[in-house]
Amino acid sequence: MKILVISSLFPYPPIQGKAQVRTFSFLKHLNTNYDITLVTQESEQVLEEDIDALQAQIDNCRIFPKITHPENNKGFLETAKKLGVFVQQGTPPGVRSNYSQAIQEWVDKAIASEKFDLLLCEGSANEIYVRPEWQQKIPMVIDIHRSVYGIYKHQIETNANDSGFREQLSLPILRRYEKQYCHKFAAVIVANQTEQKILKNLKLEVPITLIPNGLNLSVFPKRPSNQSGHRITFVGTMDKPANIDAARFFSLDVFPKIRQRYPDATLDIVGSRPVPEVLE
Repeated sequence: MKILVISSLFPYPPIQGKAQVRTFSFLKHLNTNYDITLVTQESEQVLEEDIDALQAQIDNCRIFPKITHPENNKGFLETAKKLGVFVQQGTPPGVRSNYSQAIQEWVDKAIASEKFDLLLCEGSANEIYVRPEWQQKIPMVIDIHRSVYGIYKHQIETNANDSGFREQLSLPILRRYEKQYCHKFAAVIVANQTEQKILKNLKLEVPITLIPNGLNLSVFPKRPSNQSGHRITFVGTMDKPANIDAARFFSLDVFPKIRQRYPDATLDIVGSRPVPEVLE
């Protein structure tokens, strides 16, 4: 079977986030049994050795340059303009901003050639390259790492940032957007039960299959015992509101109670861009 995979996220090295790790692991596994062709984009962090390493793992790679956009005014007028386009077109600005016409043209020709048996979209942002009429030509599957509707819904429910009004206005549009693009595909894959539940609540007419992230036990074997004593490590990006709240709550409210029982216990907070509330 010949599978065409679209991933605008460059999947190597698989160390920069869950989506990158999942995509690379998925591709590496599929490549052991199928003929994989990967269409992807470079990013500013990609090195020549990263490209060589990816091509050593995936034989057929078509790598496009990353789209660069001039710095826009991020004031109220620019935000209002983007919101207006979003309301009118229904596609989130983040999806449109990374769109590559060169990738679109290459994928159009690849589908027209009819040499592929399956099209796989790794991540919902890549749905923008998929034309609805292709349903008659080739089976298409999308692997949704995170539901964009679910992300905004969670942020509103948890007051995770300061853009509450804009997100409440965007939420029904995102719900419609996610439901529409999912119906372009013959099947939907999700990474966890939370995403599966969110998408099922959209009443999709396509099957939703759960394929959870795995763990390479040859790289991370199970330890027979804990040899590091009472040491706790909290890992996360330390400028995210949810992580700030969690780090402070655990440090100030939970960890003192642990120290009462285990006086030798230690706590390490590990993560980039720590804000003053975390450093405190």
